[in-house]
Amino acid sequence: TEVNINFTAKHVEVLTIAPNVVTLPVNQTYNFNISVLGQSPGHTDLTGSVTPTNVIDDINLFVRILVANSRAIIYISLAVGWIYFVAWSISFYPQIFINQKRKSVVGLSFDFLALNFMGHTLYGIFNVCLYFVPFFQEEYFLRFPRGTNPVELNDVFFSIHASLITAFTIGQCFIYEVSRIIFQFSMDN
Repeated sequence: TEVNINFTAKHVEVLTIAPNVVTLPVNQTYNFNISVLGQSPGHTDLTGSVTPTNVIDDINLFVRILVANSRAIIYISLAVGWIYFVAWSISFYPQIFINQKRKSVVGLSFDFLALNFMGHTLYGIFNVCLYFVPFFQEEYFLRFPRGTNPVELNDVFFSIHASLITAFTIGQCFIYEVSRIIFQFSMDN
């Protein structure tokens, strides 16, 4: 017996497939090639359906394909993303070192830290969900069917790092403010 595998793209304008039907013998190992040619930027799921049905389980027969205009642009985007991660991450440390050196947080805005922590934490939740959770990825692609996931791994690392380092700075505020209050109280008595 033989089965036909019919290949279809979710977004046909993104790519062309040749051949779009392959006939294979059942219960044998068989290799075959198909050609996929990108037509326009975007992503699509290339799925396969088997006929006759109930011969082979085809539920996991798919591959997600990303079509881009330039490989160089992808690499440049990745490099710039990691440079942004390093640059913004480094920017948190001078304040921590100054606080540590002075053993004081006088002049540091607690409102700024609270808003920063809230913003980075919510940004982190968004990034983690869109990067790792299939439910949120599917919801995103339902709304933007030809789009690509805007969250890169460096975005996930940055938002988590920023939340943690801001929480550390908030911890410094509690430690140094309590120390200052105790020191002031002991000087007053």
